Amino acid sequence: MARFDTLPEHSALITRRAQCDFCDAVSFVLPDAEPAWQPDQVYAEVFARLPGFVERMMLLRNALVKPLGFRVQPVGLTVSLAELRAGQGSGLHQIDILTENEIVCTSEERHMQVSLSVYRRTPREFTLSTMVTTHSRLGYWYLQAIIPWHKVIAMASVRQMVRRMEMEVATQR
Repeated sequence: MARFDTLPEHSALITRRAQCDFCDAVSFVLPDAEPAWQPDQVYAEVFARLPGFVERMMLLRNALVKPLGFRVQPVGLTVSLAELRAGQGSGLHQIDILTENEIVCTSEERHMQVSLSVYRRTPREFTLSTMVTTHSRLGYWYLQAIIPWHKVIAMASVRQMVRRMEMEVATQR
C-alpha cells in the first residue's frame, strides 16, 4: 500500500523546507525481509525499473525541455546499490546525505535543484520525498506544469516497486 504523506519530521530535508517551491511525499510499507530493508537499497529499487509509461513520458519531457536549457539524462539510466554505497551516483542520483535511516540525492542545474529522499520510518515503512527549489522563472513555470504528472509518476513508481519486492520476498519463502 502506498499513500501520499508529508515530509517526515526527522528527514534531513526538513531544514530546507522553508526555502523550497515544492515538496511532496509518498509513504509505503514493504514486506518483512531478512536482513531488514535499508534506505539506499529501497532508493535503488524505486529507480531500478520505472513503469514503461514513465519512461515514455521521460522521453517526451527530455525532447521538450532540452532546448530550454534543462539538464536531461538518458531514459532507462539506473543506479545500482553498489554505486550508491560507493558514492558514485550520477544525474538525479548524486548522493547528498547517507545515514542509517535516510538517503538524499540532489541534482542542481541552472533552473532548479531537485532532492529525492528515502526515509525509514520503521523497519518496514519508508517515505519517498521530492523537494524542488527553482532558480529561474522558467524553472518555476516548468515545475507548475509538471506537478500533476510528478504525482502520478511518483505513486506509480512506488507501487510498482512495492509489488516487485512483495513478489521477490514471496519467492524466497
